[in-house]
Amino acid sequence: MPSQPARAAKRLGIIRNSEFKMTTFAHGGMIFLSVLFLAETVLAQQQLDQRTKEILKETLQLAKTKDSFSAFAHLEKSGQAEEVITWYSSLVRVCYFQEKNVPLMTMFGRRGIQYGLEQAEQTDSPESADKLKSTAKEISYNVGVNTWPGWEDEGITITPSDLTIGLDAARTNLRLAIELKRDAVPMTDAHWLVGAQLLAAGETEKASEQFHQATEIAKKANLTDREWMVRGYIAIAQQLDQSTRTDGDAALQEATKKLRDLETEDAKFWADQLESVSRLFLDRS
Repeated sequence: MPSQPARAAKRLGIIRNSEFKMTTFAHGGMIFLSVLFLAETVLAQQQLDQRTKEILKETLQLAKTKDSFSAFAHLEKSGQAEEVITWYSSLVRVCYFQEKNVPLMTMFGRRGIQYGLEQAEQTDSPESADKLKSTAKEISYNVGVNTWPGWEDEGITITPSDLTIGLDAARTNLRLAIELKRDAVPMTDAHWLVGAQLLAAGETEKASEQFHQATEIAKKANLTDREWMVRGYIAIAQQLDQSTRTDGDAALQEATKKLRDLETEDAKFWADQLESVSRLFLDRS
């Protein structure tokens, strides 16, 4: 398996930011020296001015020393709606990758989603509404994916309450993907994420339904690597049921072979990831 920073970097480029608009990472991943550098680079690539950096630092400090509502109020009075929602998105990434603080991440994430959707309803500009909802979707995706235990990131602990928040965020992301009429890649990833969260919740049948929907979308769009990645998750769901364990083992082997036969860095990463996730969930079952 790749090193933890390398896995984090690849997830930002491949899965974690399929809806990322502020910062674009090329497929194939970017290798960073540390997770801290990763978080700082994410912020740097957004070309934040000094004022914005100070606002984010002050907001984090308020959340840590006073209370979350003081932090929200400070952030939201410091800029225009489209600016504020991107700050919430930045805080989600910093809280996870730099602070390694999942409760802080979900706190800012949930408020950011709510803020973006409320502001989208209030604006008279369709363009502004689209940007606000799109960034709210971005946040919901990242909250959903960062609360999934399959990554096994160093320094990160996912609690049952985190999983509940993550599933809700994943469902919100899927709803917004449909409302915003996203194309095949974010739609595939949206269904995958709901399925992944349901898998973590022990709802294997419901998870499989989401994975099958994701597979159909990927297949129609000729997203071969994503199709076989999601087929691998269908196989993992089968493995977790003793009555289909043998079929699941064979299906996972087929999926990882198909991915490796594609001979792309992304596909190889997904094949390794599938084997890791399979071991994790089987150990917990």
